[in-house]
Amino acid sequence: MLRLADRARFTGAASVALAGCLAAILTRAPHLWDASLFDVDVYLTIGQQWWNGAVPYRDLFDQKGPFLYEWFALLSAALPNTIPAVRIAFAVAFLGSVVQMSALARRHLDGPGTWCATLAYAIAASSVAFEGPDPNADQWALIGLVASVDLADRRRCGGSLAWAAAAGGVLALLVAIKPHHAVMLPFVALLLALGAEGRVRALVLAGGTFAAVLIATVVPIALGGGLGEMRFIMTTYNPEFIRVAVDELTAGGARAGIDWLMTYPATAYALVGVALGLVAFSDRRLRPVAWLGLAWLLAAWIFALAGVRLYPHYFIATVPPLALLAGAGVSALARRSAAAGPVVAAVVVAAVCVPLAVDGWRSALEIPVAQRWMGRHVPALSPVADAARIVGGVTAPGDRIYVHTAPLYGGQTIYWLTGRRPADRLTFPGDMVPPRYDEVAARLAADPPAAIVTMPGAPQGGLDGAIAKGRMKVVARLADGVGRELLVWSSRPLPEWLTAHAQAP
Repeated sequence: MLRLADRARFTGAASVALAGCLAAILTRAPHLWDASLFDVDVYLTIGQQWWNGAVPYRDLFDQKGPFLYEWFALLSAALPNTIPAVRIAFAVAFLGSVVQMSALARRHLDGPGTWCATLAYAIAASSVAFEGPDPNADQWALIGLVASVDLADRRRCGGSLAWAAAAGGVLALLVAIKPHHAVMLPFVALLLALGAEGRVRALVLAGGTFAAVLIATVVPIALGGGLGEMRFIMTTYNPEFIRVAVDELTAGGARAGIDWLMTYPATAYALVGVALGLVAFSDRRLRPVAWLGLAWLLAAWIFALAGVRLYPHYFIATVPPLALLAGAGVSALARRSAAAGPVVAAVVVAAVCVPLAVDGWRSALEIPVAQRWMGRHVPALSPVADAARIVGGVTAPGDRIYVHTAPLYGGQTIYWLTGRRPADRLTFPGDMVPPRYDEVAARLAADPPAAIVTMPGAPQGGLDGAIAKGRMKVVARLADGVGRELLVWSSRPLPEWLTAHAQAP
């Protein structure tokens, strides 16, 4: 049986983790039924269509690493074809990350510091400021980032060599999602090297596991014949994608560069985390964890800027080190005054983190759910669910369809919702470098799909050739609520049971 002291420590640890999980659930709750936009749509489509023989890179273009599509293939097979199901699965997985973050903080901080770090992480990483509830690549990777640091730190604190191997394996999966995560390699290696004993064995084991897991993620792509396209995308297309972004940034001059460097989705959260981290340096016993948090923050910040285009979800990688730094500062204050720690922890959570959660609830109350995505009003998404039902009614399994859309407007979720295969490997030609609308239009004109969806805001007339050759007509017009329409084109008539979802052509 557990001794009384051990039981008290266990109860205290469980209370902190449980509070963090509850805070994460409350912050994410209003966004579980938000519409889906672009990135997740593409990943789900590729994952689903892989089961139908469409190999990533070769048959469906995207520019992330192979493990992302392997993971979304598993999600597509395991979950119902509804976006809320995917978001709920992601939220459940994130709760495990909250528990790990709490354990990491507890190894180095006192009670108030652990509470602060856990709640700050749970709320900020769940907020729409960082697009936290969206199951995008960086949000899934966040779970692995925390896990890799926690596992390496467990080994550093005298744990088994198995922790080192696990840390290496998790890092490999992160790099296989997005190669920019390689910035974490020196940081995790340093943690393992700081172990008291067996540091060489730990590094070798972690390196071996990293290599083995990374190779394993490439094997399914190679077996499917997509290795050549993957190599082109990773070594040629992605560098060009970044070069264009750099050219756009430098064209704006020094002012644009300064604005770029100063960009951050939640300024107060960053300032408070850094300030409390500096406070932690004043306490000699807390300097190691303060250095850990600062080095982690530097790696995360480099990662966020590496893509040059600064989307809010890129910065979610900075959330855990800032939470750890805030917790370290609270612990430093608690060492000076027993009353100061809990007070500062409460102020940080109430004044800095709770507003991040409240913003999400406010947007959820103000924006209709069908038009809402991560706290933003995106009217073009409101007809997508009805469009998917209509496309499913005028096509059959095995038919090809195409969603014609504008840059970052989305609509690709229609492929996943209907289970229909994209008629072209480029599902977002307007977001590519350079845009490839004409290339797609020529291929579709030569081999028309069974149906075409024209999203509100999509370039006009782009697919006229495919529509004419396929003898298509508009079978449904769906309003987006702001004066535009989503059009569904098909050569087949609309079934009677679907007429309730479509306005008269």
